[in-house]
Amino acid sequence: TMADAAPGGATKSSAKSAKGDAQKYFKKKPDPEGAKLIEQGEEALKASDFDKAKELFDKATDLCKNSTAQAEKPKKEPKPAAAESKKDAGKDEGAQAARVLLLASPSANMQAKPPREGVAESYNYAANTAETLKGHMAATGGIYRTRFPPEPN
Repeated sequence: TMADAAPGGATKSSAKSAKGDAQKYFKKKPDPEGAKLIEQGEEALKASDFDKAKELFDKATDLCKNSTAQAEKPKKEPKPAAAESKKDAGKDEGAQAARVLLLASPSANMQAKPPREGVAESYNYAANTAETLKGHMAATGGIYRTRFPPEPN
């Protein structure tokens, strides 16, 4: 706004824009002197000295652009060897089996949906008969089957 700018000087938004540029280049080339200039620029920005802040951020940007410092890339951990993964596979199978055991057995699924309150028993139509459940178990082998991707509501 006009109140943020000194007559003929930098505005608050131009100082913030310069700060963003300086931080972007500092991320690519982290020069320690550039970091000091950015900190000084932030202090000037807090003190509402937008001319000084913009000047410091611009200096930091130029310094980082021309710097030889290189950002360290995060190191990825190497994948475990095949032999180690086979040892862990036994543990994973046990953990997977424990997860599967948390689900109800399909053979115990006599009620597909919970009964609705206040509705007569004859209208709670989601009850499975023993014959229907037996046919389902024969067709699926007792394996859970889900749709992916799930259908939208």
